[in-house]
Amino acid sequence: MCRSPGNRPNVFTAIDNLAGKVRLFAVNDPSKQIKNGGIPAPPPDTPDFFDIVGFVQMKIVDVWRGNDSQWDVANCPGPRNTNAFCLHAIWLGYTTDPGELCENCPDFGVRAVKLSG
Repeated sequence: MCRSPGNRPNVFTAIDNLAGKVRLFAVNDPSKQIKNGGIPAPPPDTPDFFDIVGFVQMKIVDVWRGNDSQWDVANCPGPRNTNAFCLHAIWLGYTTDPGELCENCPDFGVRAVKLSG
């Protein structure tokens, strides 16, 4: 459940078009988030960089908007208004290997990266 001010962001339309497909969602370790310059930014700070530790495999079922007559109160218990969106997905599993990014995308693999600045 999330809220977005103003116009419906394209990401929700893109996700809505993926209904029935399996996608990976990044899992962040919030205790290791940082701001520019390597400054720790654990919650409630707003980080510039996240510590992605894995991926959740989810089957996207549907995306609802708060003003949608099909809004599912059982799966979307949060506040309902025109700026509210709810993603209904089914948990399939957890992995640390993202595999291919998409059917037509090259697999760049998993690589350790050291940033220095």
